[in-house]
Amino acid sequence: MPHVFESLEKELDFITEGKNSESCKNELKHLEFLYVPAVHWKLTSKRILTMDFAEGISLVDVDTVKSAGFDTKDIMTKIIRIFSEQIFRTGYIHSDPHPGNLMVRNNRQTGKLEIVVIDHGLYERLPIVYRQAFASFWHSVIIDDYEEVQRSGKLLGLNYPDMMATLLFFQPYGKMKEIGFGGGHGKRKKLEDMSEEEKEQMEEIRHMGHDTIDSLPKELALVFRNIRLIQGINLSFGVPVNRARLMAEVAVKNSKKSADFVTELRCRAKFEWHFFVLDLRNWLFSLAMTIYNWFVKREETAANFSQAALFLKA
Repeated sequence: MPHVFESLEKELDFITEGKNSESCKNELKHLEFLYVPAVHWKLTSKRILTMDFAEGISLVDVDTVKSAGFDTKDIMTKIIRIFSEQIFRTGYIHSDPHPGNLMVRNNRQTGKLEIVVIDHGLYERLPIVYRQAFASFWHSVIIDDYEEVQRSGKLLGLNYPDMMATLLFFQPYGKMKEIGFGGGHGKRKKLEDMSEEEKEQMEEIRHMGHDTIDSLPKELALVFRNIRLIQGINLSFGVPVNRARLMAEVAVKNSKKSADFVTELRCRAKFEWHFFVLDLRNWLFSLAMTIYNWFVKREETAANFSQAALFLKA
């Protein structure tokens, strides 16, 4: 992947990194919770980068972040907003947002949470055509508009849009469900226990996965890296937010609008209804688990009282 090596060469040029950091700061200045250290240009060259020193707790240290009292849901909501704005709105994307490049702290004046973003060496420019197509792709997967997923997927140069949706959302989508991606409700068979048909399906899935990644346009390769890194941070915090939903809220605002107002309104209503049902389902599940845990705890308490009574009798 020559474009990756080209990007890495740029990352070693600190003039480029300084300009990237300033672009990030200027393009996202409406996000008051984002802090990007200022560059001191008189003390900066291609081999030396001088910036303000920024204090904060690195997201590498999840336990310290939690013990310091930071709200992980608030952290993830803000992080996803920052990078969703880059992916779907500005098109100039930080492609290396691993935990070591992100810190959290409270603003000294307001006391509110701030996300500190550093190391702006590796960036990718996503042209507006790709940006709108990717926003439409993301939104369409959410509302299960299969035809639009295929259309926008082709605009992105994807040979297998269903596989890309599966990789991005971490669950089978479209034809991936039909050919058994995911092992059938989480049950995995050993190779020797598979039928010939199942082995063929597995080989087909493997081919589609490799082809999807290998054929990614250079503009999307590092964007995909950004998304997976943010997904990893969300996982490290125990998934406090629905990453797909938060990204979709930014995507829907920046996808190409339909000329038909009724169609646009219908899409928006479908989007809101999808998440209403999802939130209701999650709420009912949480309620069921609360009731279940209450009964289990009550039974355990009753059992403990019985054991105590037997002990006293003894």
